[in-house]
Amino acid sequence: MRKFRYLAIIVALVTLIALLFLPTIPKGEKVSYIDFISLVDDNKVESVEFVDNRIQFISNGNEYNTANPDSSDLKERLLLKGVEIEGDGASFEESLTMLFDTIFNLIFFGMIFGGAFYFITLPGRKFKLIRKTNTTFKDVAGLEDTKRDMMQLVNILKNPKEFEKKGIRQPSGVLFVGNPGNGKTLMAKALAGEAKMNFIATKATDFQSSFMAVGPAKVKALFNRARKNAPCIVFIDEFDGIGEKRNYAGQAIDKENNRIITSLLNEMDGFAGHSTGVMVIGATNNIQDLDPALIRPGRFDRKYLIPQPDKTAREALINLYSKGRTLDDSITLNRLVSMTNGLSAAAIESIMNEAIIISNENARNTISLGDIKKAAERCALPLS
Repeated sequence: MRKFRYLAIIVALVTLIALLFLPTIPKGEKVSYIDFISLVDDNKVESVEFVDNRIQFISNGNEYNTANPDSSDLKERLLLKGVEIEGDGASFEESLTMLFDTIFNLIFFGMIFGGAFYFITLPGRKFKLIRKTNTTFKDVAGLEDTKRDMMQLVNILKNPKEFEKKGIRQPSGVLFVGNPGNGKTLMAKALAGEAKMNFIATKATDFQSSFMAVGPAKVKALFNRARKNAPCIVFIDEFDGIGEKRNYAGQAIDKENNRIITSLLNEMDGFAGHSTGVMVIGATNNIQDLDPALIRPGRFDRKYLIPQPDKTAREALINLYSKGRTLDDSITLNRLVSMTNGLSAAAIESIMNEAIIISNENARNTISLGDIKKAAERCALPLS
C-alpha cells in the first residue's frame, strides 16, 4: 500500500512539472518573421505574447504565430509602435534550465540545513528512553539492607506531592559507589521499576567528543529528553569519567571536561527550584576523584555503597543464575559459595552461565565441580 502511495505522488509531481514547463502549442496561423515585422511597421499588430520559442500576436482581431529570433531590440521596437507585450520571452530551454537550477538549489540547501538539523538533534536521539524497565528489587540478589534503605526513596519518588506537603523534597541525585560488576546498573533499573519511572541509561563516553562544546550540548539534550518524559531517572555509569575534579590549567580535553561538569551542575541546579520529576543516579568506582561541587549536599544527597557480595548474597546469586539447575554430588552449595568468595556479582554470573553451557555440552542437567572449575578457567576468573 505504501509503495502505491509513493508511486502516485511521483506521477502527480511529474504531471505537474509537465503541465507547467512543457512547450505550449502555438495558437493561430503561422507566418514568416518578415511578414510579422512588416505588420508591426504598418501598426497592424495589436498585442504580442512570447511563448517558449514562438511569438504569438493578434493582428486585425486574428491570431498568428511566428518564430522568435530572440532579438535584443525587438521589444523596444514593439513598444515604440504601441504594441501591448505579454510574457517574458523565456524559451522552453531557459524555463527548463531555471527549473533544474531551482531543484538543484532546493536539494543542495536542503541537504545543508537537513544535515545541520540532524547533527544538532543527534545528541538527544542518542539517549534511549526505557518506558518500563521490568526490573524490581526482587531481581537484585542480596543487598537486602540497601534495598530496605532505598524503599523510602521509592516512596518519595512515587508520591512527590504528598511528601512536598510535609516539607520533604525529592533528592536531585543519588550516587552508587562500588567496584565494577556488583550491580549498580541493575540497582538503578530496579529503583526505576519500583518507582514506576522512565529510565535513561548513559555512560561517561556518551558525552565525550573530539569537537569542542559537543559534550555540554549532549548534557543539555539528555536532560531536556528526561524532562519531557518525566517522571524519569537518568543513570550515568562511569560517572567519574565526566565528573572528575576540574583542572583549569589543563589541555583542551580538560577544558572540555570542565564545560561538561559546568553544564551538568547547571542542569541539576535547575531541578532544585521546581519539581520536574527527574532524578540523576551516578555510578562510580572512585568517589574521591569526583568534583566537590558535584557531590555536595543538594545535588547528590544520598550515597549508597554497592559492595562485593557477602556470603548470603553469593548464595542468592548462585541460586538466581543456576537457572533451576541442581548441583551434583561432587559439590555442595556451601562449598560453591566459599569458592566464589571475593568475586563480583558479574563474575559469579559469568561462571554459572559458562558452567551451564559445559553441562549442556555433556548432555547433563546437573552442574558438577568440574564444570565450575572449567567455567572459571574459560572466564579467566580465580576461585578460592
